[in-house]
Amino acid sequence: MGVIYEFASLMAGARKKGTCFDRVVTLGHQTQCLSPREIKKLASTLSSNNNLDGNLKQLENQEYIDELLKSLFEARSVTSIDYSNYENSDIIHDMNLPLPDRYFEKYDIVIDGGTLEHIFNFPVAIANCMNLLKAGGSFFSFTPANNHMGHGFYQFSPELFYRIFRPENGFEIQDVILASHPYPSVELSSNIDLYQVVDPACVRQRVGLVNRSPVMMMVHAIRKEIVPPFGTYPIQSDYNAIYRENDRESDPDAPGISVGRFQAFKNRVHEVVGDSAWKKLQKLGTLFGNPLLKRNQLRHYSFSNGEFYKRIDRLDRQ
Repeated sequence: MGVIYEFASLMAGARKKGTCFDRVVTLGHQTQCLSPREIKKLASTLSSNNNLDGNLKQLENQEYIDELLKSLFEARSVTSIDYSNYENSDIIHDMNLPLPDRYFEKYDIVIDGGTLEHIFNFPVAIANCMNLLKAGGSFFSFTPANNHMGHGFYQFSPELFYRIFRPENGFEIQDVILASHPYPSVELSSNIDLYQVVDPACVRQRVGLVNRSPVMMMVHAIRKEIVPPFGTYPIQSDYNAIYRENDRESDPDAPGISVGRFQAFKNRVHEVVGDSAWKKLQKLGTLFGNPLLKRNQLRHYSFSNGEFYKRIDRLDRQ
């Protein structure tokens, strides 16, 4: 894969807010997927680079993103890491394995433009990405979410990245954005809809999506302090809430955790009708189905759910 305009715009928004792009490392030698018009638009967005008219034509003909990062984002160096040297990468390393610590804390930016989903040992690969960054450095990822089965080993969820890039790992999430596109190849999709995604821990329920179009996910996280990744392993937030609620029941002084509105409603009905009637209701629901409940469930797991998703128009915001 590579860098499309929407992903470049996410990085441009960070650059305008002061994110340092001095030393950049990419996973794989990232292909440039921007049209001439998009390159010109990106150049105008990064206003400190308005004197690039003579270089824009040259940027249009670049196969890889390196020169664009240097010209528009003012990167001083762009390094690529890959499993082999078939695309002339600078560091040859299998990201299934831990990186040597000589590479730790050397980079201001790590860019994954569609590589992590192809690496089997994902926990090691993402820890490598985290370790590459200096304090204050940024991780950017553009990775499959929905309807990309077969593209790589994995399709990822917002929950995964929200749980990884937590303060206990030294990180803070800046953006998790879903990009819905009409064709399996996002590079061929000119009409892309963007949605900001809530942290499932904030709404105390699973943030799911059932849809027809392919969806990519863009992530921006900042390394706030140097902490070895995964001192403790992440727990999915809704299970964590259940465990903590169970602890609260055994210890009344423990903090309570609220649940999603739909789950809270089911819990209330169960409480009112009692165990016996609740089991009968469950059997009737299984036997006959409930068209209203089915429609509500589909709507709940759709982009129309404003509790989960917020439509956005611009990523090059200040």
